Amino acid sequence: MLVRTFAVCVTAIVLSMSSQAHAAPSFDCSNASLPDEKAICANVDLSALDVAISDGYKRLVARLGRAVANNLHATFLRQRHACKSDTACISQVGSAEMPIFTLADPGFQVPTGLGAPPVLPYDTLKTQLKIGECTLSTITELGPRLCSADATGNCPENLPFDDSGNTVGSANNFSGVSYDRIPALEKSSKEDVVLICLKSIPKGCPKDDDRGYFWRWKDLRTSGQWELPDSEHMCGGA
Repeated sequence: MLVRTFAVCVTAIVLSMSSQAHAAPSFDCSNASLPDEKAICANVDLSALDVAISDGYKRLVARLGRAVANNLHATFLRQRHACKSDTACISQVGSAEMPIFTLADPGFQVPTGLGAPPVLPYDTLKTQLKIGECTLSTITELGPRLCSADATGNCPENLPFDDSGNTVGSANNFSGVSYDRIPALEKSSKEDVVLICLKSIPKGCPKDDDRGYFWRWKDLRTSGQWELPDSEHMCGGA
């Protein structure tokens, strides 16, 4: 009986190891040609992460359409290819893609053991995105451009819009400001998911002053759209 039990245990271990060794990514490894693809095929954890990313991409297509999904995914693919065979880099780039999938579809499951995926800040994303490319975030700030501060020196919540224009901010520190009121923006609410796409990059700016990135925003709840710069003044201005 002891020998039989031992044999069963060994068989179970071998099957488990065989399952891990043959864990496959979302693509056919026999056609892998790029260094990052080969690294993924050779690594069980990266293969599992790739399967999760493939699932997330499919959810993007179902939620936003293939054109927008490809747009959102383009930055990730470019960065992953740039990692070449660096497994830590591939893992980091893949982890950074997770918040986009969860925003597009709350039913998306982040792989177990991955930890809290990083939310890339504005200063990082604005240098990574090419014109026309987008990211997803949530609205965290919404109000008039100017307001009368209360006794604490802060602008009170839910302040009515006035003729000073609008401001909007997102969870990853994107911001937009307008001297004119924007009806589509005023129909949005905090926590709304927004698609934010780079429209133009300021040129001829002084060193360390790159204000004036221009962004196109779309509220996925209301379908409202607007275009705003990230600052009241362009680079080199006041």
